[in-house]
Amino acid sequence: MKSTIATAVALYLVTSAAIAQVPGFPVESTTPSADEIRAHVVDKKFSALRQDGRGLRYEYKSDGTFHVMMGSFTERGTWVAEPGRICVNDPKNGEACNEVRMYNGSILYRRNSNGEVYELKPQ
Repeated sequence: MKSTIATAVALYLVTSAAIAQVPGFPVESTTPSADEIRAHVVDKKFSALRQDGRGLRYEYKSDGTFHVMMGSFTERGTWVAEPGRICVNDPKNGEACNEVRMYNGSILYRRNSNGEVYELKPQ
């Protein structure tokens, strides 16, 4: 009985620790402040490559608007930086926030839909 409880407690602790970690971000990555995010992305264009091979282009303007393009798909709206997140609001999809991290001078972006992480590469 004691070993069963100890095993259950150990499994719970390991599972809880795994859930608490953000999947896909390197351990060495850091959570940027809102100011760090703005300094890195404002009025710059970025490209990214998803795991499915689709390429994306991102642009975050200083006037608070953003533009994302993937093939014929386009998304436009407003954006704001929060600590560790880029939050957008667009007429098609509404409000959403995606987690970001800094790693080796680059910004890593995590998709909400599947947890995939990719680098936003300056164009």
